[in-house]
Amino acid sequence: MKQLIGIYHDLKMIKFMLRLITWLSPVFIFFTVMTAMLYVILVDVKYGFEPYFMGKN
Repeated sequence: MKQLIGIYHDLKMIKFMLRLITWLSPVFIFFTVMTAMLYVILVDVKYGFEPYFMGKN
């Protein structure tokens, strides 16, 4: 009986973790996009877009 309760508790924890991940994934994606955009802007400011697109560093 104790094992059953333990398994149930683990399932509840897994469910909670999955819910947390589903809640956090849009935030994570948003932050990733924002970071990528900032990086592109910084590269643009530093080098200009020509070397960025031509593939020359």
